[in-house]
Amino acid sequence: ADDGKKYDIRLLTGIVYMGMEEYEKALKWLSKIDNKNFGSIDEIDFIMGYLNYRLENTEEAKKYFLKYYNKDAEGDSENILGMIYHDEGNQKEAMKWYLKAIEKNNLDAKINLGVLYAELGDNTKSLQLLRKALSEARKIKDTEKIKVIQESIREIESNN
Repeated sequence: ADDGKKYDIRLLTGIVYMGMEEYEKALKWLSKIDNKNFGSIDEIDFIMGYLNYRLENTEEAKKYFLKYYNKDAEGDSENILGMIYHDEGNQKEAMKWYLKAIEKNNLDAKINLGVLYAELGDNTKSLQLLRKALSEARKIKDTEKIKVIQESIREIESNN
């Protein structure tokens, strides 16, 4: 019988490995927890989706993100689903998920959709969205995203 203590140790061990970016070990430990115990942790579907995504198990990742996205207030699940579909070359499905993430004001999705618009040849929409994302990144002083967005804008403007 699972007395709860094993559950806590497996969860903590999995989270520690996740923090160390040892995704295979994290997935191994978190997979040992019975699904009935997962119910008490709302984010577990996101965590399992993220781990599978990082390990390039995209079909498995999709299953978890699709289960979780309605509970995801930040839109990260939708953004990653968009990234998966984008990587698979399914631009229509990628756009759908990026737009769902943007409805939740997800900054990464705005950047990703801006890049997708450029790939589709719509530089006007791309630059419009990326400039809006740049403004938001500046407000929250996210220097890493500011750099990425500025590089994307420069690249698109130089191709015009």
